Amino acid sequence: MTFVVELISTKTLFLEIHNGAKTKYLGAKVFVGKYIISSPECCFASVEENCIDEEINWQKIIF
Repeated sequence: MTFVVELISTKTLFLEIHNGAKTKYLGAKVFVGKYIISSPECCFASVEENCIDEEINWQKIIF
């Protein structure tokens, strides 16, 4: 079993702070051990609704 942690949201303009996301990931890992992965919340459909351009979305995916 693998647990997926969504620490990065593509629904807002805000680009998450690397250390903050890493801290949350490591905190979750304490509970589930090595069976954890991180995945962005991919909501490219929200680009029009929230005025997020393609460049910002790609920055979040690369993050």
